[in-house]
Amino acid sequence: MYLNKTIHKQRDKIKNDEILGSVGVLSTSTGADKKQYEMFCIPFRFVFGWLFSINPKNVAPEAREAVLKYKLECYNVLYNHFTAHAEFYEYKQALVHQKNTELRIIKAEFNTAKNRLDDAKKEFDDIMDLTFEQWDASRKQLRIEFKEEHHGQEG
Repeated sequence: MYLNKTIHKQRDKIKNDEILGSVGVLSTSTGADKKQYEMFCIPFRFVFGWLFSINPKNVAPEAREAVLKYKLECYNVLYNHFTAHAEFYEYKQALVHQKNTELRIIKAEFNTAKNRLDDAKKEFDDIMDLTFEQWDASRKQLRIEFKEEHHGQEG
């Protein structure tokens, strides 16, 4: 009699649920004893949520630990599901910031190298275009080499 009462309580609980009540159906099934039995059924995809709704205080003591363990797992799965996107975006944002900084540094280094390359290429082209007459005129001019001085504080 107790089992029957429990079954009816669960059926009523499902029927009164806003979601489960709309998907639960009464079905007839043949038992091992070849008799027909009416069963209240919910689609498989809803079973896990229904199990989560079971109060551990209302189950047999030997099943209580399993129900609590199941509920804890559900809490963890729900947390991971709903926070995974936020964690991903935080992770991605940190990577974007890091790579953007690296990219700016590399671009600056590239621009410096490109300028040096352009200068070296111009000097090379100037040397390639140098004629004997230019060289001869240049070597006859007085050249004074100035040492580069460092201006600023002396330590």
